[in-house]
Formats: sequence, structure tokens, C-alpha cells
Amino acid sequence: MDVMEYWPVWKRLVLEPSWVAFYRTFGLVFGIRAALSIMQRLIALARSKSPMRMLSLSELLTERRVVFREQGARLGLFLGGFSGIYTLVRQVMRVHACAPSVAEVEAAAEGEADCVLRAIEERDPVQCHRRTLVSSIAAGAAAGLSLSFIAERETRQTIAMDATVRAIQSLYLVMYNTGKWEALCGTAAKNFLDLHGSALLFAVASAQVMYAYVMRPETLSQSYWKFIVRSGPIPANVLAAARAAADRVPIPSELNVKMAPNATIAPCSVLHSDPSLSCSHFNWNVFKSSCRKGFSVYLPLNAVSYILLGIPRFIRNPPLVTLKMLGSTLQSTVFLAFFITLYQISCCSYRNMGVTRDHKLFYWICGFICSSAIYIERHHRRAELALYVMPRALHSIGVLFFMKRLRLPDVPMFEVLLFSSACAAVMYFRENDPTNLSPFARIVLNFLLPRKRAKKRPTSGDAATEVKGDTAD
Repeated sequence: MDVMEYWPVWKRLVLEPSWVAFYRTFGLVFGIRAALSIMQRLIALARSKSPMRMLSLSELLTERRVVFREQGARLGLFLGGFSGIYTLVRQVMRVHACAPSVAEVEAAAEGEADCVLRAIEERDPVQCHRRTLVSSIAAGAAAGLSLSFIAERETRQTIAMDATVRAIQSLYLVMYNTGKWEALCGTAAKNFLDLHGSALLFAVASAQVMYAYVMRPETLSQSYWKFIVRSGPIPANVLAAARAAADRVPIPSELNVKMAPNATIAPCSVLHSDPSLSCSHFNWNVFKSSCRKGFSVYLPLNAVSYILLGIPRFIRNPPLVTLKMLGSTLQSTVFLAFFITLYQISCCSYRNMGVTRDHKLFYWICGFICSSAIYIERHHRRAELALYVMPRALHSIGVLFFMKRLRLPDVPMFEVLLFSSACAAVMYFRENDPTNLSPFARIVLNFLLPRKRAKKRPTSGDAATEVKGDTAD
């Protein structure tokens, strides 16, 4: 058939849905990023000496303080490109395999042209399953290339590691749901890991991250390390002095720290912001300060999650959703405050034991101890927090051992290829075995690529159907 004669099929089944997927996701992501910046500005004004400035639009939306345009555009291009490319590649493969006629597509009502493909695919379910398997892998791999829109390489590496961990989680769920995991580790170990596996994973990952935070900050992304420093009570120059003391190297004078150049441990008087404070008084101040910082971090995130991403649920019952949002914010704030305070208590306790020489391993142990605060969070949140920290820990280990000790070559854009491979695996599970995706992964993917479920109309025998959004998640 001539290309121009087949143009209506490509237009309605390929180009239109791909364009809609792109601009819908781009607009939502850009708007959410802008809303998050404005929410952070509101909190900053509320905590300032003149909270009434919140009522001034010039103060609230000033471009010097509310900066989101470039980051929002790049994030929108990344996620919008992911949605658009995935839809484009998958629809091309479906149209090529099904070869619908122009008459069938033009006869379909507005917004229901995809039902023609569904009707053709239902005639041969076995072949349709094979096509879905191949198309989901190919489309996922192609869509992963959209990570190139993110400018900072550290951010690309973090996103790639996050996606890789999600792919590994799906493989674990396959083993778990098929009984292979229980056969491998035994019933007793399986039951223990069901209860404490997420906390244990979080503890190991946190130990590595907190070790790197003090001893090897170059193995963490700069943005993530700065976030930990801002959340904690120890300034960067004191951390550098403690690192030099543990490494047994002279402490640089430019750090402006009251320690002997050849000191082997940073005392509590140096770690405390006020040397006159006792350890208990200082740690109480750390807890209160961490609560204030944690609330300002978690409130905008939960507002986006509960309100912006759940507008229908918020409209149905605003008071209940608001209470849940505030409850989740307080719970996460207390968790973060206890995590930071326990780490500081561990550091002070180690020095109060009369130890005169610092050791690198101690900071890894402190990170493991303070991770017990994870039990403050709900069970399902523990797994998400563990999967959030684990990529950072793996990145730190990778830089520390593979890049520095083994001196492996630095492959340009390797993180994009890694993300593309992980997306191929994740999208395979999404299209062929969604039960082996975590709830968080399903929510994110359904936000980027809303599912459509066809329902035949009782008044018509053709391929026209009523398209309803899939709200299973």
C-alpha cells in the first residue's frame, strides 16, 4: 500500500498517542517541579522573621529565590521523552505486526482507534504475547535513552542506579512469588527476611553511605553529600578535620578547627557547635534541629504525593487526605531526626569511652547502629527507603573499589546505557508480569504511561469500545 494512503493509520495509531504522551507528561512534570519550588519558598517565608511576606506575590515568586525553569524543563524532557519514545516505538511495532486497514482505523470513533489493534491482537493471543514481550523490551530500551536530557552526570548515575535496583527487585519478586526464594534460603530465613529484610538492607546501605559521608565524600554525588551535611549538625570543615585525623595525616590549618595538626581523633568539643555544651545537651539540640529541617524537607514532598498526584482523592475528602499527609510528614520527620541523633550519640559515646585514636571502620558501625531508626517508619516505607539508599551505597562502593583500586576505564554515557537496560527489564515486567513490580514502581509507571482498558459497548458489535483509565494501583 502507498505510504500516503496508509498515513491515517500511522497518524492515529502512532504519532497522535506518542505526542499526547510526551506533552502530557512534560506539562505535569514541569508543573509539579514548579509547585515544589513554590512550596519550599512558602516554608522558607513561614520560618523567616516576617512570615506575612507569604502574602506578597513578588516575594513568593521572585526569580532570585524560586528557580526551577531549566531543571523543570530538563526533567520534563527526560520523563516526557521517556513516555513519548516508549509509546512511539511500541505503537510502531504493534502497527507493523497487526497491519490494520485504513477503513478499520477511520471507522473507529475519536480516541478509540487503538481498539482496532486490540481486536486484531485478540485473534491470536499466543502471537500477541510474543509481540508484547519483544515490543516492551525494545520500547523500554529506546525510552531509556531520554536520560541524556539530564545535564549533570552525577544525577544521571543516580537515576540509572535507581532503575537498576528496581529491575533487581522485580527479579527478586519473581523468585519470591514462585517459591524459589524459600527453597533457596529456607522457611525460617524467609520469614525472618519478610519481617526484617528491608531494615537489614537499609542498615547495610546506610552504613556505607555514612562511612562515605565522613571518610570518602568523593564517592558520593556532591548534591547528596551536601544534603547530608545540611541535615546533620557537623559542618564540612569539622568533617574534613575528623577525616584527616582518622587517615593519620596533618590537619590543614585552613580548616580553622581547634585541633593539633597531628591529632589522631576529633574530640567532642570540636564536634559540638558550642564547646561548652555537654554531649547530652548537644544531642538534644541536634534532635530539635533535625526535626525542624526534616519537616521542611518532607512537607513539600508529601504535599506533592498526597495532593498534586492524588487530586481526585483529595477532592473527595480533603480533611482526611490532609491529615494523612501531616501524619506521614511527622512520622518521616521523627525517623530522620532519630537517625541523625543516633549517629551523633554513637560518635560521642565512642569518644567518651576514652579512645585516643580514631578508626575508619567506626563510622561504618555508627551508620549501621543509627539505621535502627527505620523501625519508626511503616513496613512498606522501609523497603522504599532501603531501595532509595542502596543505589547511593552501590555507587560509593563502585567508585571506591572498581574505579580507584581496579582502575577500570571511564566509559562515556555508561549510565545512559545502564538506565536503558534497566528500563527494558522494568517495562518487560510492567507489560507481561505486573505482579512482580513493586507498588511504587507501578504508581510511577502508571503516572508516566496511564494504562487504557477497553470495554465493549453493548450497542455495537464492531471494534469501538469505551476506554477507561486503569485505576488498579
